[in-house]
Amino acid sequence: MKGILSKNILEALHRANFEKIANYILDICELVVDDYKKKNLKLPNDENKIRSIMLEEYMKKQKNNYGM
Repeated sequence: MKGILSKNILEALHRANFEKIANYILDICELVVDDYKKKNLKLPNDENKIRSIMLEEYMKKQKNNYGM
């Protein structure tokens, strides 16, 4: 089976990537909440707006910290 990764290796890579992405998103969520608390601001009650805030204000700036 030349050129084909074993199922176990593929599953391990998938898990590692999933964990990295999940940790990244959780860290960004914490940053957003902490920053809004410090500034005495309230997050909008709209998941689309929150997603935009996370993407525009945090994720683009934090990608380098995660090697992305």
